[in-house]
Amino acid sequence: MLRRIAYTILALLALAAIGVFFIVMPMTDRQRNKVVAIPLQPASPQAEALHRTLLVADLHADPLLWPRSIVDRTRHGHVDLPRLIEGRVALQVFSAVTQVPAGINYLRND
Repeated sequence: MLRRIAYTILALLALAAIGVFFIVMPMTDRQRNKVVAIPLQPASPQAEALHRTLLVADLHADPLLWPRSIVDRTRHGHVDLPRLIEGRVALQVFSAVTQVPAGINYLRND
């Protein structure tokens, strides 16, 4: 009887983990990491020429936080391989979030 209860609890925990990983996290990712398309001014020819000579380094990105592939362009999030290639990003650091302070204020902190 105790084994049956233990197996039932383990099965429920496994189902909950699967639900969080495959349902809750992707929904949260799409809600929190929206890409808002805004019209941009075209770059000057001098800026375009300079950009073609640069090797860009982005030292922080959080795609490892979300269960999605970065291989294909997505409609949410800010990092995927097509955009990294288009932006001539030569170095991308994929960080792993360990803790977010409660009550963080992005505009001002004391």
